[in-house]
Amino acid sequence: MAWDSFTSEDFQQLVISAAAEYAGMAGGAIFAAARGWLDARNAQQQQRAAVRGAIERALQEALQDALLLLVDDDGASKEIIEHYAAMLGPWLARPAVAQQYAGLIAPGRTTDLDMDLLRDEFEAANPGFGADDLGQPFATVADTIGEAFVTSAAWEGDLQDVIAIGEQRRMGALLERMAPLDLDELGQHYLNRVYGECNALPLADVEKGRTQPRLQRVFVDVRVRDAVPSYAQAMARLGLFGYRRARAGRLVRETRATHGDERGRMTQVLRRGREMEVDAAPADDESGWTPTMRQMDDETFAKLAAAFSVEVDELRRALENLTPLEVLAAQPAPRLVLLGDPGSGKSTLTRRWAGLLAALGQPAQRKDWTDDEQLAASEMLRVFDRWLLPVRVVLSQWAQRLPDNGPAGATGCAGDLAAECWHVWSRIADLHGDSAARQHFLNKLVGDRPAVLLLLDGLDEVTDPARRTTLLQAVRDFAVTYPNVPVVVTSRVRPYAALQRQGDALDWPAATLDKLTP
Repeated sequence: MAWDSFTSEDFQQLVISAAAEYAGMAGGAIFAAARGWLDARNAQQQQRAAVRGAIERALQEALQDALLLLVDDDGASKEIIEHYAAMLGPWLARPAVAQQYAGLIAPGRTTDLDMDLLRDEFEAANPGFGADDLGQPFATVADTIGEAFVTSAAWEGDLQDVIAIGEQRRMGALLERMAPLDLDELGQHYLNRVYGECNALPLADVEKGRTQPRLQRVFVDVRVRDAVPSYAQAMARLGLFGYRRARAGRLVRETRATHGDERGRMTQVLRRGREMEVDAAPADDESGWTPTMRQMDDETFAKLAAAFSVEVDELRRALENLTPLEVLAAQPAPRLVLLGDPGSGKSTLTRRWAGLLAALGQPAQRKDWTDDEQLAASEMLRVFDRWLLPVRVVLSQWAQRLPDNGPAGATGCAGDLAAECWHVWSRIADLHGDSAARQHFLNKLVGDRPAVLLLLDGLDEVTDPARRTTLLQAVRDFAVTYPNVPVVVTSRVRPYAALQRQGDALDWPAATLDKLTP
């Protein structure tokens, strides 16, 4: 907790002691309420006394935050602080209230505080003193305790195995378990070559021999057309989970109710005199949450950002259309056709992904990463939950290498694409004729968690109809044979639309990239 804004050391100590006095009582109640979950999930790992002590320390921090909210440093007296502490402590210790706050750190639970229940319990614990007489909105006080309790509990070592810590701390763990990264010299050589190839920028106005910026430094993030983030996806972008996510939905609903949200309930008269009713979707409705947020006026939007404890720009970015990686992650099977107009960034995106994964496999390449590269890599690890070996196949080159039909020709089966993947890997790794290495590579394609990301770039550039048919048959069969390997195919929009009309397109989800904006 930051104390820099408080001028009196005595005031600090008074708040701490007042909070500590009642945290012991309320902490015991919360521990009792949470004990069922703790025992069931962690009976062998955690000692009850240690967990109870951790809860009490976290609750002490939460009570301090609440008291600091309620009292004024300049005019606060011991009596005023003890007055508020005496009301909050017994209230928190009531079984129904303890159950509410215990739910915020229960393993695997996504819950919100029941404000009506908490209000009733507060007034029952404090006869003659209304919940609206605290000097701050009651929901603000209750949320302050909840937010501080969850945050403080997350840093208690004895609780970290029984609560959801949050997205930001999970990213650190993911970076530590990018295994298997015990790559041999051959694998490191492959990744080094991939990193170099995928970062090359053929700039015409740069003199030969001069250092050029790498692609990762100048990459412009691309979005998917009409891919509006759901409530859950926006919350994940903000790193809000569990109680914080549920609370965010409640705050949006309350804000819309308070400010009327005329756009959601009133009729808009269009220029042609026609009327259209604008939907007023619930705040956490998966289809309507983002449009509702995007329509809010700047003042209301800024208040919500402050309530979420995020910057306004951060909240606006969370409402932007999904990235291709997020769209891929949302599919039931890890397959996607990525469409775009010429120059929309399809091929550049495949090089971006391959380059990031290649760098993740080589710690030395990550030393001078920018914040943007760190965030992009974190997103990839969050989506895939593991490190993947990138294999980028230029489809026009593969089509040229496809042998003609015949006894020894391509048959349009999974083996054709697997053979091309091995060709790409062995060419880049500068390896020839090693059967053991080939089998080791092919083993990465199998299992529930295969270790390869397959990027098939430029379907529209395969102009020979017969070879394209064989190629697509091989891709389809590969997806059946290796169903857990993530595969992305890129193509221009119009050529792929022609394949769809002919019935020759892949029966996969397709996403179209938005146009790049300056």
